[in-house]
Amino acid sequence: MKELVRKNINKAPDSPGVYKFLNSKKEIVYIGKALSLKKRLKSYLKEEGYKNKNIHSEAVDLKYDLVQNEAAALILESQLIKKHDPKFNTMLKDNSNYFFVEVTNDQFPRIFVVRQKKNPLSIYIGPFTSGTILKNIISLLRKTFPFCTCLHQHKGACFNAKIHLCSDYCCNSELSPTKKEIRMYKNNIKHIIDILEGKIEKIKLKLKQDIKKSIATQDFEAAARSRDQIIALENIFEHKEIISNNSASNFLALKEDEAMKSLKEIFHLKQKPFRLEMYDISNISGVYATGSMVVFQNNKFDKNEYRKFKIRYTEESPNDIAMLKEVLTRRANQKWTIPNILLIDGGPAQLNIAKSIFEKNKRFQKTKIGSMAKGKENLFVENTTNHIPFKDLPNETRLFLISLQDEAHRFAVAYHHLVYKKSNLEGKKY
Repeated sequence: MKELVRKNINKAPDSPGVYKFLNSKKEIVYIGKALSLKKRLKSYLKEEGYKNKNIHSEAVDLKYDLVQNEAAALILESQLIKKHDPKFNTMLKDNSNYFFVEVTNDQFPRIFVVRQKKNPLSIYIGPFTSGTILKNIISLLRKTFPFCTCLHQHKGACFNAKIHLCSDYCCNSELSPTKKEIRMYKNNIKHIIDILEGKIEKIKLKLKQDIKKSIATQDFEAAARSRDQIIALENIFEHKEIISNNSASNFLALKEDEAMKSLKEIFHLKQKPFRLEMYDISNISGVYATGSMVVFQNNKFDKNEYRKFKIRYTEESPNDIAMLKEVLTRRANQKWTIPNILLIDGGPAQLNIAKSIFEKNKRFQKTKIGSMAKGKENLFVENTTNHIPFKDLPNETRLFLISLQDEAHRFAVAYHHLVYKKSNLEGKKY
């Protein structure tokens, strides 16, 4: 193996990414992906196997692109393989070993993960080297961009419609979809195609524009839907591991003791945390504003302890800081169990608001307060000057905090939607 290749392998970071081996003509001869470039590339130092021997004989350089997680790596790898057709990606020459996403040519296009391109009328996106990761991505996208997989029209709602993974009108012959519903469905399909082709930033920009248009026409439900779609994309493509929005169940598989031990050190607790509360605010330009409190104790999310707050909206305070202050003030006045750690969705401003409220209350003297900035990038802890980047946290701790923040957001948004629908049914302006 050439010295430059060996040198670049030894310098590779322990991060997700896509790597490319190049020959003396600067042609890419092999492309691969890895959750850890460092671990994966070290396997190429051994001249074992057909692929490795070929790479050893031709590769004179190695380059790699860092990405956020394995989902982003899979999509970038697919784009690059399709563009460069590397000679040693022999696996992709065999139709039995790679995967495509098929989008059918129907009024309501259906989406499937397949191994072969059989239907000339369908659109095929790929190739993808991992069916497991691809199916996971599709499954997560479907929660926010519902689509149909039914083979035929049928009477009544299918199972997927009942759990909100299907739009119902797309396959239920007893329903007549409106033009708006048809447009919404086709937008979902277009977004999924663009996402799988790597156009994620384009989609997020389009959704942000949709939010502004919806707010201008006072269609707050559509604005909330677009906002949730942006958050879903961030959850899928900005976490190192792919985590679903409702990640409470996923966390059960993590090492709770390790996460609790780490939090104890971060917040300087003298005892093991047994109750954590996480707060989030959900609103569209101050309208139909709600707050949520989710609780984690006894190594599980305790839904019996969850609380929701309908915020008393005023023209003078249509902002997240004022709304958070109202929620936390109401919390401080309740005789609920005192938490060891209290976390807020936000940055230093939100943290300071919480400190100003709880430091006046003797019952909360031992409660440690922190906040998590939007985008799940930084953890702020009271009485410290520096924030802690999420990437610097132990893996179990980072995943736990992300799951906690996601659960609080899910609970707040669910109540926000309920308040919005109830207000409209009753003809209230709120």
